[in-house]
Amino acid sequence: MQKFSIERFIVAGKESLYFAGDTFFIPSLTEIGKKHKLDVAFLPISGNKFFGSKMVMDPKDAALATEELKPKIVIPIHFGTFGGIPIMFSMKGTPSEFIKHVKDNKTKTSIKVLKIGETYNSTLANLSYNL
Repeated sequence: MQKFSIERFIVAGKESLYFAGDTFFIPSLTEIGKKHKLDVAFLPISGNKFFGSKMVMDPKDAALATEELKPKIVIPIHFGTFGGIPIMFSMKGTPSEFIKHVKDNKTKTSIKVLKIGETYNSTLANLSYNL
Protein backbone atom coordinates (compact mmCIF):
# COMPACT_ATOMS: atom_id res chain seq x y z
CA MET A 1 0.00 0.00 0.00
CA GLN A 2 1.33 3.45 -0.95
CA LYS A 3 1.64 5.99 1.86
CA PHE A 4 0.06 9.35 1.01
CA SER A 5 1.68 12.48 2.37
CA ILE A 6 -0.33 15.67 2.41
CA GLU A 7 2.84 17.68 2.99
CA ARG A 8 3.13 18.10 -0.75
CA PHE A 9 0.58 20.90 -0.38
CA ILE A 10 2.88 23.01 1.82
CA VAL A 11 4.73 25.83 0.10
CA ALA A 12 7.58 27.28 2.12
CA GLY A 13 9.68 30.34 1.45
CA LYS A 14 9.34 33.67 3.20
CA GLU A 15 5.94 32.33 4.27
CA SER A 16 4.66 28.84 4.72
CA LEU A 17 1.30 28.18 3.11
CA TYR A 18 -0.89 25.11 3.46
CA PHE A 19 -3.60 24.43 0.89
CA ALA A 20 -5.98 21.70 2.01
CA GLY A 21 -7.99 21.49 -1.21
CA ASP A 22 -10.91 19.04 -0.93
CA THR A 23 -9.90 17.39 2.32
CA PHE A 24 -11.45 15.64 5.29
CA PHE A 25 -10.09 16.24 8.76
CA ILE A 26 -7.36 13.62 9.00
CA PRO A 27 -4.92 12.82 11.85
CA SER A 28 -1.83 13.80 9.85
CA LEU A 29 -2.93 17.45 10.12
CA THR A 30 -1.72 17.30 13.72
CA GLU A 31 1.70 16.18 12.50
CA ILE A 32 1.85 19.07 10.04
CA GLY A 33 1.01 21.52 12.84
CA LYS A 34 3.87 20.13 14.94
CA LYS A 35 6.39 19.97 12.09
CA HIS A 36 5.70 23.28 10.30
CA LYS A 37 5.09 26.82 11.51
CA LEU A 38 2.32 27.78 9.11
CA ASP A 39 1.65 31.37 8.27
CA VAL A 40 -1.47 30.84 6.14
CA ALA A 41 -3.78 27.85 5.78
CA PHE A 42 -6.49 27.59 3.13
CA LEU A 43 -9.17 25.26 4.52
CA PRO A 44 -12.43 24.06 2.93
CA ILE A 45 -15.56 24.71 4.99
CA SER A 46 -18.43 23.67 2.71
CA GLY A 47 -19.07 20.27 4.27
CA ASN A 48 -19.74 19.11 0.71
CA LYS A 49 -21.80 15.94 0.66
CA PHE A 50 -22.60 13.74 -2.29
CA PHE A 51 -25.69 11.57 -1.78
CA GLY A 52 -25.28 12.17 1.98
CA SER A 53 -21.61 11.13 2.22
CA LYS A 54 -19.26 13.87 3.43
CA MET A 55 -16.54 14.70 0.93
CA VAL A 56 -15.01 17.87 2.41
CA MET A 57 -14.50 19.38 5.86
CA ASP A 58 -17.45 21.26 7.29
CA PRO A 59 -17.01 24.38 9.49
CA LYS A 60 -16.62 22.31 12.68
CA ASP A 61 -13.98 20.04 11.08
CA ALA A 62 -12.16 23.06 9.66
CA ALA A 63 -12.10 24.67 13.12
CA LEU A 64 -10.55 21.49 14.50
CA ALA A 65 -8.00 21.52 11.66
CA THR A 66 -7.23 25.16 12.54
CA GLU A 67 -6.60 24.13 16.13
CA GLU A 68 -4.25 21.33 15.03
CA LEU A 69 -2.41 23.22 12.27
CA LYS A 70 -1.95 26.42 14.34
CA PRO A 71 -1.55 28.82 11.38
CA LYS A 72 -1.34 32.57 11.92
CA ILE A 73 -4.11 33.13 9.36
CA VAL A 74 -6.84 30.88 7.96
CA ILE A 75 -8.62 31.64 4.73
CA PRO A 76 -11.77 29.53 4.37
CA ILE A 77 -12.34 28.14 0.88
CA HIS A 78 -14.90 26.08 -1.05
CA PHE A 79 -18.09 27.74 0.10
CA GLY A 80 -20.87 29.69 -1.56
CA THR A 81 -19.49 29.40 -5.07
CA PHE A 82 -21.86 26.93 -6.68
CA GLY A 83 -25.29 28.21 -7.58
CA GLY A 84 -27.84 25.71 -8.82
CA ILE A 85 -25.86 22.61 -7.95
CA PRO A 86 -27.67 19.30 -8.46
CA ILE A 87 -29.81 18.05 -5.57
CA MET A 88 -27.45 15.11 -4.95
CA PHE A 89 -24.87 17.63 -3.63
CA SER A 90 -25.07 19.53 -0.37
CA MET A 91 -22.72 22.43 0.49
CA LYS A 92 -24.04 24.19 3.55
CA GLY A 93 -20.95 25.41 5.45
CA THR A 94 -20.65 29.17 5.89
CA PRO A 95 -17.86 31.50 7.02
CA SER A 96 -19.92 32.70 10.00
CA GLU A 97 -20.40 29.11 11.18
CA PHE A 98 -16.64 28.48 10.78
CA ILE A 99 -15.78 31.64 12.74
CA LYS A 100 -18.14 30.59 15.54
CA HIS A 101 -16.46 27.17 15.85
CA VAL A 102 -12.96 28.68 15.80
CA LYS A 103 -13.94 31.09 18.60
CA ASP A 104 -15.49 28.20 20.55
CA ASN A 105 -12.13 26.39 20.34
CA LYS A 106 -10.35 29.55 21.59
CA THR A 107 -7.83 29.26 18.76
CA LYS A 108 -5.50 32.24 18.39
CA THR A 109 -5.70 32.39 14.62
CA SER A 110 -6.87 35.27 12.45
CA ILE A 111 -9.55 34.47 9.90
CA LYS A 112 -9.70 36.27 6.57
CA VAL A 113 -12.89 35.64 4.60
CA LEU A 114 -12.48 36.62 0.95
CA LYS A 115 -15.26 37.62 -1.39
CA ILE A 116 -15.43 35.77 -4.70
CA GLY A 117 -12.64 37.16 -6.89
CA GLU A 118 -10.97 39.05 -4.03
CA THR A 119 -7.17 38.97 -3.73
CA TYR A 120 -5.36 38.25 -0.49
CA ASN A 121 -2.31 40.44 -0.05
CA SER A 122 0.03 38.92 2.45
CA THR A 123 1.43 41.38 4.96
CA LEU A 124 3.88 38.77 6.17
CA ALA A 125 6.00 38.63 3.02
CA ASN A 126 4.58 41.36 0.79
CA LEU A 127 3.37 38.73 -1.67
CA SER A 128 0.04 38.59 -3.44
CA TYR A 129 -2.03 35.44 -3.90
CA ASN A 130 -4.85 35.47 -6.41
CA LEU A 131 -7.56 33.05 -5.39
